Amino acid sequence: FGFLYLSGADVTAALDYLKVPNSTKRLASRLLALLSMPFPAEKADIKEMLFLTDSDAFQKYLIFERFCLDAETGKAEELFGEIIKNGEPYRICDLKIKGGDLKKLGTEGEKTGEVLEYLRRITVKDPSLNKKSLLFEKAAEFIRN
Repeated sequence: FGFLYLSGADVTAALDYLKVPNSTKRLASRLLALLSMPFPAEKADIKEMLFLTDSDAFQKYLIFERFCLDAETGKAEELFGEIIKNGEPYRICDLKIKGGDLKKLGTEGEKTGEVLEYLRRITVKDPSLNKKSLLFEKAAEFIRN
């Protein structure tokens, strides 16, 4: 992957030509997505990257950045470790509230998804909000506005 990426080759086409396993293609796709984003400066950035890919791809991304692109990854590695160790939310399934809970507030279908995505975004920035009672309050505010 690294050689292909650094050479400027079309990584996806090259991997297809080389007939690599689909799992390798999926990982390469995730890495390309991460490499197209600015290098993460804070936890919220890392959580958004994790949301778009997964922790395995993010770890490999950090390794690639450090060894192939000579990036200083120490701070990002530390923040990533804290996110994983503390179980900080970055996916909707990490929230302490579920779609069914939001029915009590009168949401259904697509609106429920919008509310959950809003709650995910605010807990990415402030994990202390990931408490059912606080999430209900934030959901109600979001629905009112």
